[in-house]
Amino acid sequence: MESIKKSFMAAWIAIISLVLFFTLSNVVLADPPTYVAVKGDSLKTICRAYYGNPDLWRELWRINPSIVNPDRLEPGFVVMLFTTDSKNDTPAKAAEEGVELLSLLNNPSSLKNTRIDVSDYTNVDALGFLSPEKVAPRGSLISDETERIFLAEGDMGCAAFEKGYPIKPGDVFVIYHGSQPILHPITGNAAGYAVSFLGRVVVKSKVRDNVYQVEIIESYTDIRVGDRLIPFTPVSPCVQVQELDWDLLKRNDSLIFPIVEAKDLQNILGKFSVAYLDRGYKQGVRRGNFFQVVDKGDSQRQKIPGLPYLIRGYVLILESRSNTSTGVVVYATKDFAPGALLKAVDLKSAIFEILATYKTDLQKMVIEKGTGYPNLLEVLARLDRDAEPKPDLPEGLRVLMHMPGCSVE
Repeated sequence: MESIKKSFMAAWIAIISLVLFFTLSNVVLADPPTYVAVKGDSLKTICRAYYGNPDLWRELWRINPSIVNPDRLEPGFVVMLFTTDSKNDTPAKAAEEGVELLSLLNNPSSLKNTRIDVSDYTNVDALGFLSPEKVAPRGSLISDETERIFLAEGDMGCAAFEKGYPIKPGDVFVIYHGSQPILHPITGNAAGYAVSFLGRVVVKSKVRDNVYQVEIIESYTDIRVGDRLIPFTPVSPCVQVQELDWDLLKRNDSLIFPIVEAKDLQNILGKFSVAYLDRGYKQGVRRGNFFQVVDKGDSQRQKIPGLPYLIRGYVLILESRSNTSTGVVVYATKDFAPGALLKAVDLKSAIFEILATYKTDLQKMVIEKGTGYPNLLEVLARLDRDAEPKPDLPEGLRVLMHMPGCSVE
């Protein structure tokens, strides 16, 4: 009888142990909650469905760094979900655990929030550009109501447009002046024409046939009757920093190339000057690219072989056309002239080298900020301010991180 009781108790202990084992195993070994994406899904739709708040999509992106486009998920993609804190319905420890910041930085789009506001450096509406050929006007100013030699903002007048060109009230045109043919400062060959922007007009009403009343809404310099018009294309002062297309630059001999001309045909360039280049997006120069202004130094230094270039400043590209581009000098240690050389800067590698070195400090700072993809220039500025020992940042990065940021391009 005693042996039966012992056997019965042993069986119950075994059953209870087995139940506890599977229960604890499920608790410990359970996979994180996931969701399989279907057609039309985005991180916002998932956050709206699971958490009732689409604005949590950035936190969801942080724990799914392999997602390239948060607005369009591939059907079948497995999205890792986060648990929430019942008190405030925010991701529990999402900013503290499970996210390796460098895995985010390894994403090719990790520079996407690195934006710079150039409003304090130049008026982006008045940049002008270098054109390989003469620009064909769409119209010209033919009269004004002031009878003054020079026109200014607020003045009314009339403009004649080419026949057949579609015009309607509200259309905006740039008043421009084209230069005489420009010679390349290095080769002496024809390099195109500098197109200077004088101001802008808005079409008010039709007078007759192809003649319309216009109002000058902005003037940058002297405007006269007879000045020509081309359609206005806005350029945002919020510039997204872009990694260089090294392969395309190499194929087009564009790793080092000269400044061809300056805005308004200035002979001397310095900080805030606008530079015209004879390379565009077909040669690998894109809006948001960053270049050093370099030279070999004085004549004595040039005689010594193997010496590196001296850095004289930095240029940020603001606009890129097919075969030309326009940049602004954001920093200069000395004045220079057209013909000065621009040298490609490996900005992304420089940033990532610093961030990898200061990985622990960086993670703490991003956790404190509590946002998704950070503006990497802001992160560098915080590293420079708070990290010990202070990072040895390249001069170009210091230039960029002291420029004002912006949120929308």
